[in-house]
Amino acid sequence: MSKSRERKNKNGIPAWEVVLPFSIVFTILHALSIVMFINISIISSGLTGIMRTYSGYISDVTDMQAGASYLSETSMSFIANPVLPNGELNSSPLIGFATEYQLPRRGNDIVNRFEGKDVSEDIMENIKLAAENAEKIAGIQLHAIALTLSIYEAPPSQAVSSLELPELTAEEKAMSEDEKLVVAFNLITGLEASNCKKALNQNVTAANGALSGTMQTLFNNQLQKVGAARAILWVVTVLFVVFLIAIFILLIRLLVYPLRGFVRGIDKGDAISENKGLAEVRLVAKSYNKLMGRKEALENVLRSAAETDALTGLPNRYHMEQYILQDEDENYSVAFFLFDVNFLKETNDKEGHAAGDSLLRRAAACLSNCFETFSDAKCFRYGGDEFVAILKKCTEDDVQRVFERFNEEQKKQNVSIAIGCAYTGDVSKTTMRKLFSEADAKMYENKKLSHKRREDV
Repeated sequence: MSKSRERKNKNGIPAWEVVLPFSIVFTILHALSIVMFINISIISSGLTGIMRTYSGYISDVTDMQAGASYLSETSMSFIANPVLPNGELNSSPLIGFATEYQLPRRGNDIVNRFEGKDVSEDIMENIKLAAENAEKIAGIQLHAIALTLSIYEAPPSQAVSSLELPELTAEEKAMSEDEKLVVAFNLITGLEASNCKKALNQNVTAANGALSGTMQTLFNNQLQKVGAARAILWVVTVLFVVFLIAIFILLIRLLVYPLRGFVRGIDKGDAISENKGLAEVRLVAKSYNKLMGRKEALENVLRSAAETDALTGLPNRYHMEQYILQDEDENYSVAFFLFDVNFLKETNDKEGHAAGDSLLRRAAACLSNCFETFSDAKCFRYGGDEFVAILKKCTEDDVQRVFERFNEEQKKQNVSIAIGCAYTGDVSKTTMRKLFSEADAKMYENKKLSHKRREDV
């Protein structure tokens, strides 16, 4: 494992190393989703355009057929019945024919519209053939109308007067009226006109069928693109959800859970783990633990100052009283020693308080040395020139050894200390305070003897 990875495992992953990759991925996904939405919108617009364009193409081709059909109907109506029963010219179908003929949906008009359009050669060929047939039919109809109007006077209509009727041949001009009417009728009902109409319908049907097929093919292609774009959009959406879930899990694992642990640890006053969560969370934990360590160290200093005698370094009276309250109801043996430094006042009066302080420190050293071999012994400065020692889980022989050591240490430290001791084999049968009183009484007796000896000397 590399050093950088070891440091990450120890110090945690910085928040930016988690946020940055997810931000980049989210930005990419967001951009991709926007691109897909725009793409779908463009493709949908393309679908509408395809339908509009090819519907227009089909409408144009159908218009050509519809116009040709209307010309056939009106021309047939006029040629078959050029005169009404009242003797007047049957001008209505003729005017209808002329009006329709002026509309821009003749065969050549339709061909011109398709020039340059994106249609296949086969479709264009069908349209041209249909246009040729439509023009042939219209030419036949104009020829028949010219023959009929050579007999009857044309109605006063601008549409009719604008018709470009063909010039009759000399043979046709020489025909009688009845012959002209028969020839005109035969023209519009003849085999050539019939074949042209049939060819027109066939080519229009073929062109429209091909246009519909092309439109459907293009439409399906666009639909496939829409489907692909939607599939990508679904994938992007799923990835969004997956990454959101991943972020949620990471936040719970690297932030929420560690903080919950911190709260529990803080409530209990315990140190909190520095090896969980993001690097920033671990730094918070580390700072908190340092702060708690300093607080604990300060409390220890204050506690030590409150429970330790500054002159001798021994625990003070307050510490002793707290110590006495501990385990007082347990069944164990204990020896309670009470000491009083002799002649402290005389030393202070004659040699000064510095000498008195030195005497107290030597007395404390004397007592500490007496009990240093006992793990369950505790010495205290009770106050002034009084000291206390408590020896737990001891025997009477242990007490005797303490007295022997005490006498030796007095000589070494050049001090005179009165001593009193109270012993019990089961502390639950008495109390520490009773032992204190008993030891205090014995100590005063010993102190009186020490002073009497000095007076006798």
